[in-house]
Amino acid sequence: MKEQVSPIEQLLLRFPRTFADLAPERREDFERHKGVVQRVRIACGARYEAETGFGLVRLSLESLERLWAVCYGYLKVWSTLQSRGWKPGERVELKDNPDYDQARALLNWATIDHHAFAEAAASEFPQESRPPWPRNCPDPTQENDSDVRGANNLFRYVLGAIILHEIGHLENDDTVVESSAAKVDEATSEEAEFRADDYMGSFLLDRWREDQR
Repeated sequence: MKEQVSPIEQLLLRFPRTFADLAPERREDFERHKGVVQRVRIACGARYEAETGFGLVRLSLESLERLWAVCYGYLKVWSTLQSRGWKPGERVELKDNPDYDQARALLNWATIDHHAFAEAAASEFPQESRPPWPRNCPDPTQENDSDVRGANNLFRYVLGAIILHEIGHLENDDTVVESSAAKVDEATSEEAEFRADDYMGSFLLDRWREDQR
């Protein structure tokens, strides 16, 4: 965890205790992965990756902060549209309605530098060069707000899917070596990503009918 406090820090610290709640019917399988989940490394500038040799998963704190912002923005816009009797296909201008201001601010912040960040190495794009959490906007600690609670829950499920995807790489023993002398074989890399997606999807959905909630 990074030294300076992140708005999502407490949410991340609680996650290992609630990981199995994502699919209670697979609790025994979650127990098998508990060690990996407890050793997930979250750091500034890190990429999403699984180190098969060490059984470790690394995640990017900056990306996770922006993931929460997207969860909040999406749910806030959706709930506001629903309360206003929005009809499918009806065009909505978010900038014309102050009810969407905070959602727009968070969504803009989460996506404005997405491509540049995804294409740059951490050494080329240090965290301090990116804009901080937007001022006067909600964050995960404000759990008395129903919109924040909804975003926290959605974030937890998406984070669980991300971690299970990376665990899929560990289970499949996917090892992709990249060096300055040789590029990663794109077909091999893509196949590995699909296999990890299959693992995550099967893990969460194969026994969903057994969930008694």
